Amino acid sequence: MQALISKALGLEQLDPDQDIFELGADSLLIVQLLANVRTTRGVDVSLADFLNEATATALARLIAGDGQADAADDLEARIPFEDPERLRRILDELERLSDAEVAQALAAHTHPAHRQ
Repeated sequence: MQALISKALGLEQLDPDQDIFELGADSLLIVQLLANVRTTRGVDVSLADFLNEATATALARLIAGDGQADAADDLEARIPFEDPERLRRILDELERLSDAEVAQALAAHTHPAHRQ
């Protein structure tokens, strides 16, 4: 996973336990990375699970199938939110989106015309 992530970020070396957002990754790159994992490894890694711990080590665990946690529960515990049930519905809805739909939504919300 280190090589895959290093290549995606254009880095020669990568600390496998460093958060890849700290290394310059953005949401679109994450979606592309997970699509690449699905294509090359035949494993569908949940975006929510990966965002729970965005490191090469965590991604390797998720691919192996032994690091899958209920990321929605963890996010509910870490994100202050007035309505936990609403957060749960939002996270459930996000889980049902395809990578293409996530990429489209991210592009729509990160496009300069949509920023406030």
